[in-house]
Amino acid sequence: MITARRPSGRATRTVLLGLVALVVGLVPAAMAHAGPTRTSSSAAISPSTAVARARVAADVLMGSYEPVKAWFPSSWWNSAVALQTIGDYMQRTGDRRYLAQLDNTFEKDKGAFPPGVLSGDPLLGNFTSRAIDDSEWWGLTWLQAYDLTGNKKYLNMAITIADYVYGYWDTSTCGGGVWWDAERTYKNAVTNGLWIRLTAELHNRINGDRRWLDRSTTAWHWFVDSGMINSDGLVNDGLTGGCTNNGQTVWSYNQGLAIGAGLELWRATKDPEVLATARSLADATLNNHALVKNGVLTEACDALDQTCSDNGKQFKGIFMRYWTDLVDSTHNARYADFLQKQADTIWSQDRDAADRLGTRWSGGTSDDHPNVFDWRTQASALSALIGVIPVKAPNRSLAATTSPAQPVIMPAATGPTTVTIDLGVSATGGSPLTAKASVQVPDGWGVTPSTASVRLNPRGSAHPVYSSIPLQLTVPGSADDGHHEITVTVTGGDLVFTTRADVLVAIRSTSTPAPSMRIRGCSIPTGRRATACRTGSPTATATSPICSRSRPTPSQRL
Repeated sequence: MITARRPSGRATRTVLLGLVALVVGLVPAAMAHAGPTRTSSSAAISPSTAVARARVAADVLMGSYEPVKAWFPSSWWNSAVALQTIGDYMQRTGDRRYLAQLDNTFEKDKGAFPPGVLSGDPLLGNFTSRAIDDSEWWGLTWLQAYDLTGNKKYLNMAITIADYVYGYWDTSTCGGGVWWDAERTYKNAVTNGLWIRLTAELHNRINGDRRWLDRSTTAWHWFVDSGMINSDGLVNDGLTGGCTNNGQTVWSYNQGLAIGAGLELWRATKDPEVLATARSLADATLNNHALVKNGVLTEACDALDQTCSDNGKQFKGIFMRYWTDLVDSTHNARYADFLQKQADTIWSQDRDAADRLGTRWSGGTSDDHPNVFDWRTQASALSALIGVIPVKAPNRSLAATTSPAQPVIMPAATGPTTVTIDLGVSATGGSPLTAKASVQVPDGWGVTPSTASVRLNPRGSAHPVYSSIPLQLTVPGSADDGHHEITVTVTGGDLVFTTRADVLVAIRSTSTPAPSMRIRGCSIPTGRRATACRTGSPTATATSPICSRSRPTPSQRL
C-alpha cells in the first residue's frame, strides 16, 4: 500500500505550483476584464455564420444516428460523447430538433445488455459497465440533457452513475483516485479528470450539496499531486504500478479534461488557485509542440505515417469542449484566438463538399494513412465549430448545402450529360427571409437556374426551416478528367453562406465493355461513357443517375 506522495509527484507539484503562483497573481486582473463578449484579435467570422456552420455539421453528424439501437454504430462511449456534443450544439444555438434523439437513447439504452449488443462489455444497466470511464462519459451526457430540458430523470441518472463510479475510488493504492476498470488494474488521467468534472457538475446542480463537492475537491488535490502532470505542465496517460507518471502519450483529451475539471471545480469553490492551475495547464498546451503544430491542435496519431484509432478520433473534440469553457470563463484573447484558429482551419482545410469533417484538422493526408471522415471525426471537429458561437447566439442564420455533394460523372460520348443537384437552404430568425442563390460552374459547363430564390419563414431558432432548389447541371462530353468545383453563394439580407459540390469526371474508353471498377464505394462498369451510380447501391448500373454521397433529410434522422 502506498499512501504517501511519490517523489515524482512532489517534483511535478513544485513545478506546477511555481506556474500557479505566477498565474494566481494574474487571475484578478484577467477576470476583471471579463465581459459578456469574449475578446479576440483574430478576424472572426460573423456569429450568424458560426451558427450556420455548426448547424450544417451537426446535421451531418446526426445523419449517422441509428434510432433503433439508439446510438452511433458501433461505439458505446463514443456515442455518449457524440450525443453530448449535440447537446452542446443545442444549448449554444437554441436549436432543439435533436432532443428526441437524446431521450430515445436514454429510454432504450438504460437497461442491461449482454456483451456485443452495444458494447464489447456487458452493460450492467443505468449506463454502467466494467469500463469506469465509459460510465462517466454517460454521466456527463445526461447532465447535459438535464441542463437542456430541466428533466430530473437525467440528473437522477447522473447521480446513479456517479454513485457507481465512487465504488472504485480507492485510497489503498496511490493514496486515492478512481480505477479505470472494474478489475482495478490502472489509475489514469481520463477516469479521474472525468470524475472531478462529473462530481463538480453534480454539486453545481444540486442545492445544498456538500457530498459531491467534497469528493470533487479531494479528487482534484489527489490528481494534481499524483504525478500525472509532467514537468512541462502536460498530462501523461496515467500511473505505473509504483504510482509514478508512466510517461505514456500526452493525449489532448486528458489535457482538456484536466482543464475542464479545474474550471467546474473553480465555479463551485471560487478558489483562485484552482483556476490558476487550469490556466497553467492551458498555457502549457499552447507553449509546447506535443499537442499544437503550426497553431493547430494535433494528436500524436495525426502524423501522416499513422492512423488514429476510433477512440483517438474523438480526443481533440473533447479537448475543445473544455477549451470553450476556458474561453467563456476567462475571456482571454489568446485562448479565444486559438479556439477561432481551430474552427477556421477545420472549415477551410478539413471539410469536404459533403460537409464531412476529418480527423486531421490541418487537412493532411497520405496514401497509406488517408485523412479519415466518419461520425467520430465529425463530432470531434463540431466541438470547435460550436465553441466560436457566442454564448448569446444570434437568432438569425442562413446555411446552404448540396446533395449529392460529391457526384462521380461519366459523360455520355455523344453529347452533354445532365445531373440534378439539390441546393438545400436552411434559416433561423424571427421574420420571413428571401434567400437568393448564385451558382458558379466551370467554363463550358451549364446550370439551370444559375440564379434562384426561395422564401423561408423561420420562427425562432428552436426549429430551423428548410427548403431546396433543384439545379440542373450540364456536363459537356469534352469535360476534363478530374475534380471540378461547383460553388453556390446564398444571401439573405446581410446573411451570406457559401457551399459547393465536388464533381469528379471519370472518362473511360468507349471500346468493349470491361469488368466493373470501384469509385468512391460505387461499382461502375468501365468502358461505358455514361452517368454512374449512387453511393449505397449494392450494385451499380450505367443507368443509375450518379455516384455520390447524398444527405439524409432532417425528417429521415428519427
